Amino acid sequence: MSILLKVNLAILVFLAASSGVTKIMLMPQDVEFFGNYGFTNPILMLFTVWLSWVNINHGLRFP
Repeated sequence: MSILLKVNLAILVFLAASSGVTKIMLMPQDVEFFGNYGFTNPILMLFTVWLSWVNINHGLRFP
């Protein structure tokens, strides 16, 4: 694997991890906002887990 591909992979891993951390940190604001529209905590947590799975799965399939 060339050095350019390794650098690209490292950048994508960093972006995926920081995206997940940001989503977790913003969860209270999401609950407050979406709670007004009838979304409950379990629905929002399932969405977060699903979104994380999609990010990880996509990252593993298309590095």
